[in-house]
Amino acid sequence: MESAELSFNVAETASDLFRAVLVETPLAPFFQDCMSENTLDELNVEILRNKLYKSYLEAFYKFCKNYGDITAEIMCPILEFEADRRAFTITLNSFGTEQMKRVADHYGVYKPLFEAVGDGSGGKSLEDVFYEREVQMSVLAFGRQFHCGVFYAYVRLREQEVRNVVWIAECISQRHRTKINSYIPIL
Repeated sequence: MESAELSFNVAETASDLFRAVLVETPLAPFFQDCMSENTLDELNVEILRNKLYKSYLEAFYKFCKNYGDITAEIMCPILEFEADRRAFTITLNSFGTEQMKRVADHYGVYKPLFEAVGDGSGGKSLEDVFYEREVQMSVLAFGRQFHCGVFYAYVRLREQEVRNVVWIAECISQRHRTKINSYIPIL
């Protein structure tokens, strides 16, 4: 730990900081595909964040797949859904097009999710539909025994619980009590 502190004190340039933080830490493998020492100054943070999350999902998926048994049966579909959800969301946010619905029509898992999206006037958003599906998958993880997926599912359900509390608090503070029940139920 002392060497890490010393590295931060000695880092005088972006190059020194890159080597101290991104190369000499356990996180280095995730950064290798995302950036280099030369791109550190002109880095788009959102692109880096998405690339890092992609690397994390791929490594976690590989870990679960290699772990095998029930953990792989439970976690691999959850992680596949998470990767697909992120791809849909990034594509929709980047291009702002309805063509994504036509692409989803070719995949049986996603077609009903896109059909569940409301028309925008009080209906469900795609994000809400995806969160509902994630909650369903996480709850189902508790139906099997002797696997590590319950820990991931528990954390994801707690995150949804926090989103629900924030939603309710925002509805109260903005005096939109009619929308208060639009949170995503966990059970």
